[in-house]
Amino acid sequence: PPIAPRYHWCSWYERGPYLTLAELKATVEGLDTLSPRVPLQAMQIDDGYETSAGDWLIPNEKWPGGMSAAFKLIAQHGYVPGIWVAPFMVGRRSVVFRDHPDWVIHDLEGRPRPEWRRYDGTANDEEVYALDASHPEARDYIGGVFRTMRQWGARFFKTDFLDWGFRDTACVRRHNLDETSVQSFRKMMEIIRTAIGDDSIWLACIAPYAPMISYADSMRIANDVGSAWSEGGAGNMLAES
Repeated sequence: PPIAPRYHWCSWYERGPYLTLAELKATVEGLDTLSPRVPLQAMQIDDGYETSAGDWLIPNEKWPGGMSAAFKLIAQHGYVPGIWVAPFMVGRRSVVFRDHPDWVIHDLEGRPRPEWRRYDGTANDEEVYALDASHPEARDYIGGVFRTMRQWGARFFKTDFLDWGFRDTACVRRHNLDETSVQSFRKMMEIIRTAIGDDSIWLACIAPYAPMISYADSMRIANDVGSAWSEGGAGNMLAES
């Protein structure tokens, strides 16, 4: 049956990757002073809490107590705790890549294949790779990330850059070539859905549409669109259209 519209606060549009636990506390306390109360169901922490892409359970210095403390704070003020995770992102400086370089997608010559290259000193990771959805250990890791986030209290999950897990197998080297890219992708989505439970809300972003059917509660299929006539702006809008 149809469900009522849901409204959530997303930290990205407030502070980008710079939000801190102290600022989150000030925000929820400020919302408590408003009358009538703003009809928000969830407060969702976006990118910027992790030490490196892929290390989703390791908080940086802005989040003392980690996401468990943040989720507890959100719940204490009457909101559903939410979190952003990009399950297929693995940063070059991450513990995940350091310990498990075989978990990422490689090019046809056997080298880790970067999705992002940023060598200008503006990012924690000069290169960011895509997790290989066909690798059983990588699947187990992502399942553990989402189960842990749920145990900590999250019930609203925003997963981003899901198209990174949906690369043409003919153009890359995967761990398991007995699965198609669609099969590997859907198995990862099933793992995430099982980990977060049917009572959680799942918002999928930059998501390949058909393979997501039956998993997410809501979906944005397009890439990010900005206001400039440049890459990341109208160019993305035209490409997605």
